[in-house]
Amino acid sequence: TAGDLWGKCNTEVQQDIKERNKDYTIQVLSIGPAGENLVKYASIAHKSRMAGRCGVGAVMGSKNLKAVAVRGSQEVRVARPEQFPVFRKIFGERTAGHVSYLTQYGKSILMDWMNAIARHPVKNFQSGVTPLIDKVNAEEMQKYKVKDRGEPGCYALCEKTVCVKDGPYKGFYKLPEFECLSAFGPRLWIHDAEFIFHASDLCDELGMDATSAGGTISWAMECFEEGIITREDTGGVDLSWGNQEATLTLLNQMARREGFGELLAEGSFRAAERIGRGSDKYVMCVKKMEIGAQDPRAQMAMGLANGVSSRGADHCKSSAYFDESGLEEPVIARWGKKYLPEMIDPLSTKYKPFEVKDGEDYCAFVSTLVLCLNGVLFEYYYSGLAEALNIVTGMSITAEQAQVIGERIVNLQRAYNIREGLNRKDDGLPDRFTKTPAPEGPAEGHVVDMASMLDEYYDLRGWEKETGLIKEDKLRELGLEETLPNG
Repeated sequence: TAGDLWGKCNTEVQQDIKERNKDYTIQVLSIGPAGENLVKYASIAHKSRMAGRCGVGAVMGSKNLKAVAVRGSQEVRVARPEQFPVFRKIFGERTAGHVSYLTQYGKSILMDWMNAIARHPVKNFQSGVTPLIDKVNAEEMQKYKVKDRGEPGCYALCEKTVCVKDGPYKGFYKLPEFECLSAFGPRLWIHDAEFIFHASDLCDELGMDATSAGGTISWAMECFEEGIITREDTGGVDLSWGNQEATLTLLNQMARREGFGELLAEGSFRAAERIGRGSDKYVMCVKKMEIGAQDPRAQMAMGLANGVSSRGADHCKSSAYFDESGLEEPVIARWGKKYLPEMIDPLSTKYKPFEVKDGEDYCAFVSTLVLCLNGVLFEYYYSGLAEALNIVTGMSITAEQAQVIGERIVNLQRAYNIREGLNRKDDGLPDRFTKTPAPEGPAEGHVVDMASMLDEYYDLRGWEKETGLIKEDKLRELGLEETLPNG
């Protein structure tokens, strides 16, 4: 039974299960106290990795399920063993070359780049730029790195072990992902690498999504700045920007639904509904989920992608990164030069609906293969992944069929949302991004022109422009008639 595991954090739970079974090959999925307490953004942990978004940890908690442990008993077989070694070598070399920067720096490499293009969520997206980036960038993180890590078979080794040798945050940590670095860094006006390591680790151990946890705290801090939330509301906690002690206090309170954390455990959208006083103005959510570390005013494609994402703002649902990288080569490799230069211009809306639609279909196919996006984002496309699938499984999927699989997935998700009452009104961004121009950086003076991009996106999708509902002929084209009201 899990009775003696209840209340424990993730690492302790996973170690305990392995020790009591005397088998360290066992793989464990677990939830922390946040999942037990049904925090709306509770996560599920596997080793040091987190399934963070959408509150999946709360689903486990609602079923009184603390952990799932599995042990394999058979070897992994491939359908075409004569082709597999050669393909694996080529796949590995291409992937390793594509992600070499991750091998050296991990996701911390993005800290400088996001600042350069004004995309950080500084102080709850008041700005996209921090002048103190040198304190929390990749070079600063390198000072703490002691080991490269990765999952078996990974060519990137993007996970790093870092060590803080002394001080209040002394210890070994996993180098946080970019979203975590930003969530507990510039988003809260904190520029202390050692603190960010500790806060991110605490968030993981408690079992919460770092993006939503940091986003909810940043909402509370801005409301505190505006006088909407006071010390009387917070139980005496000072929510001034950059307050490290307050951040750690809130993380613990949120996971256990104690004090002011009981309100924040609902996420910023629902917290604003409860507290009122105009606090909804500072909620940076799409479909009630906090936006990640991407100020849409600095990248139109990401703005559209976040707005239309089926599960709320999510940069992983569409590979809308061509204009982020500014690289021509991946665009030319897929479509030639016909979309250049606009597709790689982050402030242009031209071709961005096509980029988002295509990226959503592609990412859906990648996800159904259970592949890491890091290695296949630019270097591969449908034909290469279909070949990999066929060699491993013995199937005979073409690139065209692979694209349709991705498109079917996106439309099934849309059909589900429509059934639950969502439509065009839910495919949008907070007013801060569509009405308040970016104050500085390359995007200074820009807002997201969501309406025009949304019209074109719906046309490309085969959805009704006025409502966002899927047209009947599109559903029939994709073989999804069963999703029709009378299907």
